[in-house]
Amino acid sequence: MTINTSSSSLVVIGGWLGCQPKHLKRYETLYNSLGFDALSFVASPLSVVDSTLRCQRSPQNKIQIPSSKQWPTSSVQLNYASAKIDTNMQDLAWKVLGDIYKSRAKIFIYHSFSNGGCFLWESICRILLFKNHKDCNRETAAVLEELYIKCKGVVFDSCPAWFGSKTPSSKLWQALQHCSEEEKQHVISMYGARIHTVDDELVNRNLEYFQNLAACPIDIPQLYIYSKNDELSKHEYIAKTIDTRRSRQKRPVLQQVWEKSTHCNHLREHGEDYTKAIKAFMQQLNILCESRL
Repeated sequence: MTINTSSSSLVVIGGWLGCQPKHLKRYETLYNSLGFDALSFVASPLSVVDSTLRCQRSPQNKIQIPSSKQWPTSSVQLNYASAKIDTNMQDLAWKVLGDIYKSRAKIFIYHSFSNGGCFLWESICRILLFKNHKDCNRETAAVLEELYIKCKGVVFDSCPAWFGSKTPSSKLWQALQHCSEEEKQHVISMYGARIHTVDDELVNRNLEYFQNLAACPIDIPQLYIYSKNDELSKHEYIAKTIDTRRSRQKRPVLQQVWEKSTHCNHLREHGEDYTKAIKAFMQQLNILCESRL
């Protein structure tokens, strides 16, 4: 991932479960055409599954500041090879924020694909809000405050996805079919039958996940892009999330919804409408940035 240090606007793209970096190139190109540099990240399948099954309020998910004293200029050292094996979502979120800081961008937005990208956004939000916590040292808090101010918008593409319904085949297992056989076997070796089962713990995690997104105090423009026939990201849950956000925040919450479109493939199938939705969202960002001059 190359960072352009002269850019003033940046989009951070979080890929879906089973995504490869090459799959995000068309979205990077779209944002480049609108004047944004792009950084793309793909969480490992194992970290996405872990985020699906483990509540964030569990002791294991306490926020830990990276051990490197040079964060964020020497961010958490990850690469795609290591990230696809054992990197947890919180470590990846710290790396994302460190790379945003190093980019010197004046503003950034986040574009999330499915739960793979949305869990990363959830972790980014937790870390940004950690700036006010008693355990956050002054230097880290100052950097997080700067990043918090620079965060101007978020796009939810085919997400959030509810995986807590009891169906013949769990949604998590369905989503894992988009991963390579090697990745699936690695997940199975770690979690076994849990990836096929919808138990109380998974339902509670889904409730926590949706509550975190609904109650997040970061008031920035949001755009939801989804379809009514998406079996992985049920539109009823997304519509409810939109209603909740509109009742809680001052900034606009936009949506682009189709009757039929494939999960995480809306740009390919509805290119013109998709681009118009992104451009309309950019207008809201311009209004927000101008109001703060």
